[in-house]
Amino acid sequence: MEQERPEERDGELVRRTLAGDRPAFDILVGRYQRGLYALIRGIVRNSADADDLVQEAFFRAYRYLDRFDTDRNFRPWIFKIGANLSFQHLRKQRRGSWLSIDAEDPSTGRTLGDRLKSPGAEDAVPRRAEYRRLSEAMDQLPPLYRSILVLRAVHELHYEEIAETLCIPVGTVMSRLSRARRALRELIEPQPSPTVESRRSR
Repeated sequence: MEQERPEERDGELVRRTLAGDRPAFDILVGRYQRGLYALIRGIVRNSADADDLVQEAFFRAYRYLDRFDTDRNFRPWIFKIGANLSFQHLRKQRRGSWLSIDAEDPSTGRTLGDRLKSPGAEDAVPRRAEYRRLSEAMDQLPPLYRSILVLRAVHELHYEEIAETLCIPVGTVMSRLSRARRALRELIEPQPSPTVESRRSR
């Protein structure tokens, strides 16, 4: 594989690829493959399927590379392709998927449980022993809620990048992220027992 030139921008690598320099695209693959795999595996929750979808995502990116805006960052674009393929896969499988809270982001070594920004979620999951409860709660969220939490908490994408990845307005990203966090808190926070509630009402 060709050595990456210092501080070489994504757009320049794309231009080189379109000019016939195939090793330049290999650099892009090496730059984003691990992060893309983490995103896709988090959505489809199957290593073999994730491997296939990562390959398909890069194949499609290469095929339609002339549509890429070379003034932009490549990550949101390839993540968008990967997310779309993942949702299509889930629809074809007609089954739900869940996100592993223990799965580490390869670029940081931190888990989703470490990175969830909501104070309510962080307070509810202070120790690794309680991650299982958070995993089960994530399993009950709609796929779009799961994906937006992964993009924001694990990959730390800006709202604009998430909007581009999921093809939704920035305002929708903010409101959906808020609803996702609220839904997650409601699922993981202990609910008072009926006995306690009846005593309080007396």
